[in-house]
Amino acid sequence: MQYQGVLLKTPQTPMGILDLEFAGTVENATRLYNTWLPVLAIALNNVLIDFLFIICYTLLLHTALLLIRKRGDSLWRRFGNWMVRGVIIAGFFDVVENILMLRTLNGHISKEVVASTFMFAAIKFLLIVLAIAYILLTPLVMRKKRVQSNTLLNDLQ
Repeated sequence: MQYQGVLLKTPQTPMGILDLEFAGTVENATRLYNTWLPVLAIALNNVLIDFLFIICYTLLLHTALLLIRKRGDSLWRRFGNWMVRGVIIAGFFDVVENILMLRTLNGHISKEVVASTFMFAAIKFLLIVLAIAYILLTPLVMRKKRVQSNTLLNDLQ
């Protein structure tokens, strides 16, 4: 998507489609829309392609979380169970965010659409970052648990 959306990165929009996700105000969204008028079809395609990406990353993170959530102590497992639900919510929020961006890219720019896009994007990214952090930290948590278990066994012997 970075390759496909390379023309969306301009001096006014250095982050490309992320600038639209986090425009935050009607003025910023209107500026982005006007900047992208010559390449509006690329912006629309970028959002449409993202629908496929949503399915892929949601399935990947969901599967990874299902495989590792049963490790660690009960608190870590409960957080893992929450993260399994969190990635599904993130995928749903990404779909809603894309629908809102499509409205903006079709010229329907309003305070409610821009603010909602920002909110759904922010929560989606937070949930994804938490899920990835959980996946990456689980081996460290498990290693610490094994070291503590081995220490306890050695103390008992």
